[in-house]
Amino acid sequence: MTFNPTNPHIGFALAAGLVEAPLPRDVERRRQVFVTPELAEALKGRTLETGLPPFPIKALIGQFVTGGVLTIGWTRRQPRSARNRDRHPELERLEGNDEIWVLCQRRPRPGWRILGRFIGPDVLALLIARHKNDIGDNYQAAILDTISAWQARFDQLQAHTGSLISDYISGEFYDYDRPTR
Repeated sequence: MTFNPTNPHIGFALAAGLVEAPLPRDVERRRQVFVTPELAEALKGRTLETGLPPFPIKALIGQFVTGGVLTIGWTRRQPRSARNRDRHPELERLEGNDEIWVLCQRRPRPGWRILGRFIGPDVLALLIARHKNDIGDNYQAAILDTISAWQARFDQLQAHTGSLISDYISGEFYDYDRPTR
């Protein structure tokens, strides 16, 4: 999907007060990422008290937006096989948690997790940023915060759903849970 300002999902994001994730203007957008204004300021490096490292996260968002190949985790916490031992999901669906997705910035360790939901195919709304040390292996509080942030911004709009990764993301991706694709 190339950027289409008439896409209704983009209209929903803008009406909810989200803004495009800050990236260079000349980036060809095949997918869209929208963020809260507060997260946009942090990604611009203007709110340093959060500790959020803007450059690695913007690089990951840029990879998503330009249609780059991402490692996608469809079923959270699958044991690592010998085949994907050195890979970790960059975008992960928290299975069984109301369509919550996590953008995983892992370096420098332990990294940050940016949680949100898909508004529609190729249109991701990122709403909550948490340091991995604050989450540990228990995402429940961050999930509840994400759901609350979604409801505050989108009211009755349901998150996009699907039964395959390709229902959410067009183009190429590496399926972390099925390494042979």
